[in-house]
Amino acid sequence: MPLSTYYCLAISCFVLSLALGMLFSIMESAILTLNRVRLLQLFGDTHHNGFSEQHIFRETKEVYLVSRLGLSATLVLCGFSLAWLLIQFFRVFAGTSTAMWPVTSGVG
Repeated sequence: MPLSTYYCLAISCFVLSLALGMLFSIMESAILTLNRVRLLQLFGDTHHNGFSEQHIFRETKEVYLVSRLGLSATLVLCGFSLAWLLIQFFRVFAGTSTAMWPVTSGVG
């Protein structure tokens, strides 16, 4: 597999991890906002409809944990792909690599 394919894969992995990170971050913010709104309704309402603070947080605990784990995993993936790209970039300027985008001959 040519080296340029690895660069394309690393860049794609980096962009994908950024997109997934944004998705998980938005999901986490939405859960926290939903909990905040429901708590305000709980304390502002005279009849609580059988809800308690523990019930509100228990309902969204699993989704919140998934969003936090997903965010952590995408940050690790983003870090690894960015580190690999930077290492390759600096190898080119240090002279230990021939070219960042090697030219392959069209003769096959």
